[in-house]
Amino acid sequence: MACAILVANNLRDLDGDAAVGKRTLATMLGDADTRRVFLGLAMLSALALLGVAGATNWWALLGLLGLITLVPATRTVLRGAAGRDLNAVLGRTGMAELLAAGGLFIGLLASAGS
Repeated sequence: MACAILVANNLRDLDGDAAVGKRTLATMLGDADTRRVFLGLAMLSALALLGVAGATNWWALLGLLGLITLVPATRTVLRGAAGRDLNAVLGRTGMAELLAAGGLFIGLLASAGS
């Protein structure tokens, strides 16, 4: 999810970066593909949590609860938000990362006790 934060930040700055010739992932991929990368990273986060749960214990799935906050951020990105409208996406993605990590930690801690 840290990479998703970076992608959202690059997307937010896309027009300004392109205007001055700055080479970022977003300027190289373009608007539409950068938005798809954000979606892919969100999905990869969920798959990673499923993988951890499969390798450890189902309690690790508590991390998925944190990803719920990523749903509105992903919708905002896919609907074409740009510039300052992506500031909320940055905040929500950061919150999703924090909550998912916390849920995963609590889940793994709970499974260690059982």
